[in-house]
Amino acid sequence: MFSDTCVILCAGKGSRMEGDIPKSLIKIEGKPILQRIIDFCKDMGVNKFIFVVGYRKDLIVEYLVESKLKDYKVIVQSVQNGIADAILQVEDYVSDRFIVALGDCLNIGHFEHPVNMTLGYGILDSEYKNTQARGCNVIVFNNEIVAVYEKPPMDYAGIGTYFFDHRVFNYIRNTKPNKEKNEIDIADVMTNMVKDGQHIKAVRFVGDFVNCTTQKDITRADQFFKA
Repeated sequence: MFSDTCVILCAGKGSRMEGDIPKSLIKIEGKPILQRIIDFCKDMGVNKFIFVVGYRKDLIVEYLVESKLKDYKVIVQSVQNGIADAILQVEDYVSDRFIVALGDCLNIGHFEHPVNMTLGYGILDSEYKNTQARGCNVIVFNNEIVAVYEKPPMDYAGIGTYFFDHRVFNYIRNTKPNKEKNEIDIADVMTNMVKDGQHIKAVRFVGDFVNCTTQKDITRADQFFKA
């Protein structure tokens, strides 16, 4: 097991979705996306959770209280400045290794964890990039990440699950924001780590994955859990 701690990022609004609730609380076949992510993480051996919240944080806190989840913390990202900034908010709350999961990404299957992994990034095979172009694209060599890009499509698709330790925080602080959004891209952070000699393992995922960004994605996810 890589870590017993998972940071779930659920601060975003989900502007392309209808309604006024956090995207992670949208239900997939009767169960919120957030709960399906929690259940998946528990299957990986996670028993400690940190939730980074922002938009309508009161609703997420209310849900967590009602869920009776035992060991968790809630951290507020006051301004939604992207994934890297959200990860930076938990620096004082993680001991060493930790998993990061995006609160709008559903993994339907299981990871194949490399042996002796200290850093990793979840990827699907090259066939998946033809069905969903959103998210990071990844170049892999000798089962390690060589580079991560937002665009264009590369050999593999990153699926929003990260395996980090405390090294990532300094890299986030030392990575320049992009010009388009003035946010620090997590893709740039990981690429800088690789350039600096850090070994990020490619953690292959067996199964399927849905990045719940639009209503069409929700419909697609519903079909997976109906099967």
